[in-house]
Amino acid sequence: MLIGADCFFEMLRSGQLRLGRNLSMLQETVLGWIVSGWYSSSKHVINKSYHITKVDTDIESINKNLEYLWLLQDTASIRKKWNEEEQLCEEAFVKTTTTLPDGRIEVQLPFKESPLLLGDSYNVALKRFHSLEIRLSHNCELKYQYTNFMKEYEQLNHMTEVRNVNLKQPHYFIPHHYVLKPSSTTTKLRVVFDQLYNRNYICMLCVFD
Repeated sequence: MLIGADCFFEMLRSGQLRLGRNLSMLQETVLGWIVSGWYSSSKHVINKSYHITKVDTDIESINKNLEYLWLLQDTASIRKKWNEEEQLCEEAFVKTTTTLPDGRIEVQLPFKESPLLLGDSYNVALKRFHSLEIRLSHNCELKYQYTNFMKEYEQLNHMTEVRNVNLKQPHYFIPHHYVLKPSSTTTKLRVVFDQLYNRNYICMLCVFD
């Protein structure tokens, strides 16, 4: 069993037994007695044996787990060669990762292909939004819950208002709708934001109407 030095000494107790010259020492711990130190190489036969731990798995399994542990901790090993996509992700991570004032880490999500291929999403999102407004206008309570959800979303900085949108730059308008779950004991209404139809893209700039 591997125990870190940060907690090893907290496990020791005052009990200590020395078996003799050139022999091991018994040390009392919160886990029981452990054996450490020298072992005599004389022909003296020791008739007693002490079991420190008991493992139910076979030796081969233990060896594989230990080998895997050494590989994880081997910092000198050379990482396999990245393909082009992995290399682009690594470069994007290094260039865009920043630490925010509150200690959180922020990093931009990469595109798998050019953002110029996102297409025109404004008309689709606007049509969906008008349809949503009509449905909400028929149910005041539903509209109230929906509005509160969006306000909270904005207060939590999960979204911010975008002004003076430059439609010549790559962008994507995300349609949204609600999902009702009357049996929920917490939030009965949730707002769902549609994903991009093309799975090759991850949205980086979101504009809400």
